[in-house]
Amino acid sequence: MNIEILKQKIISSAIEVHKELGPGLLESTYERCLIHELSSMDYPLNTLNTRMNAKMKRKTI
Repeated sequence: MNIEILKQKIISSAIEVHKELGPGLLESTYERCLIHELSSMDYPLNTLNTRMNAKMKRKTI
């Protein structure tokens, strides 16, 4: 996939997540929702999912 197209889709997804959730939430909330949104679009997010899972484990310990 062309990097410019991928970049535009990621930015568009981030804007949509923010529009849906509104302002004032923690960054981690937006991050989780954005990862979910991009995962549902079949983007290669193995690295992001791994990072997110590690963060979630640290918070529960």
